[in-house]
Amino acid sequence: MLCNRAVISFLFAPLALLAGLAAFAGCGRQGAGDAAPARNAIVLLIDTCRFDEIGRRTAQGRVTPQIDQFVERGATRFQAATAHAPWTLPSVTSLLTSAYPTVHGAVGLYPNFSKLRDAVPTGAEHLQGHGFETGAFVNCAFLDPALGLDRGFDAYDYVPASNRKLRRAPETLDQALTWIDERDGRYFLFVHLFDAHMDFDPPEPFLTQFLTDMPRPAEPPFGDVARWRTEAPTAEMAAFARALYRAEIAAVDAAIGEFLIALEQRGALANTAVVLTSDHGEEFWDHGNFEHGHSLYDELLHVPLIVHAPGHEWESEIHARVGLVDVLPTLCELLGVPANESFEGESLVPVARGGEPQSPYRFAESVLYGYEKKAAMDARFKYLYQDKDRVSLMYDLVADPLERQSIAVSDSTRRQELAGELLQWFQRSLKRTEGSQRGEEVVDMEEDVMKKLRSLGYVN
Repeated sequence: MLCNRAVISFLFAPLALLAGLAAFAGCGRQGAGDAAPARNAIVLLIDTCRFDEIGRRTAQGRVTPQIDQFVERGATRFQAATAHAPWTLPSVTSLLTSAYPTVHGAVGLYPNFSKLRDAVPTGAEHLQGHGFETGAFVNCAFLDPALGLDRGFDAYDYVPASNRKLRRAPETLDQALTWIDERDGRYFLFVHLFDAHMDFDPPEPFLTQFLTDMPRPAEPPFGDVARWRTEAPTAEMAAFARALYRAEIAAVDAAIGEFLIALEQRGALANTAVVLTSDHGEEFWDHGNFEHGHSLYDELLHVPLIVHAPGHEWESEIHARVGLVDVLPTLCELLGVPANESFEGESLVPVARGGEPQSPYRFAESVLYGYEKKAAMDARFKYLYQDKDRVSLMYDLVADPLERQSIAVSDSTRRQELAGELLQWFQRSLKRTEGSQRGEEVVDMEEDVMKKLRSLGYVN
């Protein structure tokens, strides 16, 4: 599935990319006001959750009524939040380190996955150093401790899920609640929920709900990634796959609702910052392909980002461009902890009060399949650069949110501006890593982990 050509492309020389980009072309804390610091912080991550499924209304009902209610009761929704890679390992690492993939180094193409750089601190390590107890409940082979993401967690509860066998959201969140109940001090908790990932095999009653009045050209589970990357589905089959995926997200939403109720019953929501987000989305043939890891289009990069900040009066919706690298600096400010000087993101507290980001740009890179791609985005425009043939594309995400028509030629001024920002960002990244784009090699991924990756369709 992953040819030598793709692997070679991933290892392209940094100077060659810099030359190609050139042809086209901080995170200080601010005052938190009068609100008392939050005592605790929880990050809930729904793997493979597209932005456009959160808040969606269908003929079969609302997809995420519990999350919708969470927003309606005062949480803030960031409408232009981006992941920094279209697959789990580099994206979650960016979230947990506030560093872009080139800098943190947890990237790869099979069999050359690399681990988090030793020199890059994690948010868990940082908060641990400020007296927080730290815990994580994760459910994906790409979050294996061998890749370094367990650093700084006092408890790292890892279950390497596959497409057919996984620890579902209710069980994961119940175990997270037990961990919370056992804590006496301040804590930072990361919970990763894998249910919405392939295969799509939603539980009842959500399966029946979202397939009501819909043709069933097959029966769940819906999988066979290799087939659907090469074969165009019928309209009925595409709708069937999307409905199953939607039902999976609805099931996770229900579990999250129960979790939030339990936190409220414990009195924890009043003093706990809660972030709800995703590592990437899913392509349902939006650009002629299926699944994720292969492109930097918004069906994969545009992710939900919802923040509950107790004691803060924030706007209900924020439209500035932000990214997953901003989550840790934001939580640090909400917790009354200085941000680590290594963080590449910025606190969104000033933005949530109506201000502008310190930088209007966010970046993405590190595909899992094919030729390397990189992107620069502001609140309206996205510039895409592909290593192969030095392809340059640009989209107006307001006028063309589905990214159908590139305006790279017709708006050369804007293209050159974004290409210049992308080039400067990549130069800064390479300066931090002394020219390296990878972390430390994982010489021997355990066989059970490789079996899980094969079951996910990532490796042959």
